[in-house]
Amino acid sequence: MTTDSKKITRRHVLLGAAGIAGGATIGISGSSLLSGAEAAPACQLPAMPWPYKKLDVEYVRKLGHLGYYKSNCSSGIFYAIFKALSQKVGYPYTAFPYEPVGQNLMDWGGGGGLLWGAMCGGLIGSLTVINMVSKDYKTIGNELIGWYTETPFPSEISNGYASRHEFLHAEFPPEFKGKYNTDKVLPQSISGSPLCHISVSKWCNAAGIKAFTPERAERCARLTGDLAAKAVDLLNRAADGQFIPMFKTPDIVTTCGSCHGKGGSQEDTLAPALKLDCMGCHDGHSMK
Repeated sequence: MTTDSKKITRRHVLLGAAGIAGGATIGISGSSLLSGAEAAPACQLPAMPWPYKKLDVEYVRKLGHLGYYKSNCSSGIFYAIFKALSQKVGYPYTAFPYEPVGQNLMDWGGGGGLLWGAMCGGLIGSLTVINMVSKDYKTIGNELIGWYTETPFPSEISNGYASRHEFLHAEFPPEFKGKYNTDKVLPQSISGSPLCHISVSKWCNAAGIKAFTPERAERCARLTGDLAAKAVDLLNRAADGQFIPMFKTPDIVTTCGSCHGKGGSQEDTLAPALKLDCMGCHDGHSMK
């Protein structure tokens, strides 16, 4: 095997996963992945980023809400944006298994990654899509995460859709019988963090509602729609050449970084959170 043939990028891995998830057998050097089986035709998908066309933000918001009820926050957002792109662009999105049925590509991301409460599953799903469709995925993704930490959820738009019954109820899975958990206007909260655990906990505390309730689930469904809509809004702006990053790293990060950043007396503790507001998890202390 040559040195070049050994190089496998993360995007090659993702493309391979796409073919496997869709039931295709990917040919490697003319051989089959299935021992003793005849090699199937290679599933040819284009290199990323894939083509993007501007989408209807509000349509995607409603698809995101629906996608949550079809599966969860992570695969729900992936479903919402990919469904809209499959309708607007066609191939290669039509060749990718984006429907959240059974085990799918993004199912693991729900609840902050297998219910570990880490990064919000909605961010996991939307950042994956942004990575697949934009060469500027780092800049756009950073903006989306920053926006998430500073935005009250659920949005007034989603609260309005719910109270007026304007979500896509007819397409809900059979177990919901065309209905969702509640049509109440839900309280809002700002997470200050991209973490699922903090986002949900702060909302529950602000709303006076427990986590394992229909109202909390509906809050996350509306958040899923809001996040899908914002991701598309940013991608639309980038497509028009009008994307301007707005998120600024909180001043407290610089303050804390004087000790905990590179070269500081305690630089080992800040390295994983160079953009995140420290006070979201830690108590402050006076600077000497």
